[in-house]
Amino acid sequence: MAELPLLRRAVGDVPTGAVARRMVSAARPHGARFRIAVAGLDGADLGRIDVGFADAARGVATSGWGGRSFSLGIADAVTVLARSVAEADVAATMICNAVDLPGHVAVGRAPADSLQPESDLGVRLVTVSVDALSLGEVAEALARGAAVAEDLCGRGLAVSAALFLKGQARMVGLPALTLIPDGSLCGARRYCAIVRKIATVVEEIFHEGWPVSATPPKRGAIMAVISNPFAGWYVENLQPFMQDMKPLGLMMAQRLLAVLGGDASAIEGYGKATLVGRAGELEHGALWHAPGGYAMREVLGGAKAIVPSAKKVGAVGARWDVPITHVNAAYVRSHFDAIEVGLNDAPRAGEIMVAVTDGGRSLARVGGLTHEAAEGKDGLR
Repeated sequence: MAELPLLRRAVGDVPTGAVARRMVSAARPHGARFRIAVAGLDGADLGRIDVGFADAARGVATSGWGGRSFSLGIADAVTVLARSVAEADVAATMICNAVDLPGHVAVGRAPADSLQPESDLGVRLVTVSVDALSLGEVAEALARGAAVAEDLCGRGLAVSAALFLKGQARMVGLPALTLIPDGSLCGARRYCAIVRKIATVVEEIFHEGWPVSATPPKRGAIMAVISNPFAGWYVENLQPFMQDMKPLGLMMAQRLLAVLGGDASAIEGYGKATLVGRAGELEHGALWHAPGGYAMREVLGGAKAIVPSAKKVGAVGARWDVPITHVNAAYVRSHFDAIEVGLNDAPRAGEIMVAVTDGGRSLARVGGLTHEAAEGKDGLR
């Protein structure tokens, strides 16, 4: 206990106590920051938490009904960041207990002392199994836990919380988990997008009711439905999230190029757009400018023209147009185009849909600069 102040500083002076020395030895290889993995009941990778010695919140704890301790709730996992480990542990337990569907037939419960006679929970019913639940029931249970998490964060007793149940997740407070499906895409960042769904659309246009194209053009779009870490609250400095989304943009551009044949030199047009769920604001959609645009330029080998963009706020099922212009010369009139995209179940209130696209118009014939005549020196002509 006497050496706790030393252990809370950056690794430097070596303490004298045997336990403290072992703690320093374990922490030293990780440098100034320490990354912690969060796993589900089935071993699924739920994300990463990155903690540094200078952070205000350095306490991390996870609670779930399938863990070593008993739970009154049904959460697969609730991970909390707080100022201290003790505060995080208490908050995780309270939030996990609140993620519940009282009396639901799919939830198995038993008296705690029947499972562990010495349990201090006595005859209180604890969760022993959670069978299949509908999406609505999962959302209801998570909402109960999120309400408790919001209260604790609001009172300064926790900094952030991530709640997981049956493949769904809720984030409260300042998100700190890296939850893109491939963990290597996200790294350790303050904000990170939870990807719920990725969808790809490819159109091969043979004709528009008149002459058949000798070489049918293709238009494609890839959409990612991601959580909006700023939904429902005002954050002044949004810009760090642009950097955090760059790996997502690169992955999407690479996937789209692959489904369009894989030849970057064959791509003549591109564009990007965002659709923000109703709990967000239009400015959240503007965060896709850099990650969506630079990724496409990189994948296409340094395209010159600015990547056109559109953004709006919409409800679940809304349709939106992704603008398209020429990749090297924005004045090429034949490539002024758009592709309409959308998904029937997105974006939910706390989500953003981001998209990138490639393509050009079929049978363009309204004059102006052509693809063949474009020089591609300044991005305009």
